[in-house]
Amino acid sequence: MFDDSALVVKTKKGLVIVSGCAHSGICNIVDYAIKVTDTNNVYGVIGGFHLKENNRQTQKTIEYFKNLNISKIYPSHCTALPALSAFYQNFKIKQVQSGNIIYF
Repeated sequence: MFDDSALVVKTKKGLVIVSGCAHSGICNIVDYAIKVTDTNNVYGVIGGFHLKENNRQTQKTIEYFKNLNISKIYPSHCTALPALSAFYQNFKIKQVQSGNIIYF
């Protein structure tokens, strides 16, 4: 999508993916990062996940992240409370706020 953006960084622990609003889908962004870096070791995902409800799409995203065994998951802007709650129930995420310092 033309209005979407993301960044992937290769670290010693694995890929760290930073998404904008994930209009193209956070799983699609992760898949593309895996493809262009030729590694499937995803250590962290942070940013907007563009998920609103605790619905089928959110549950499939959670399952996708579980299958990749992602260690650090930080949904933030454009991820609504019902979806955040589902991520918390599955990953015990912490709220991301402006000014936070996150180490990978």
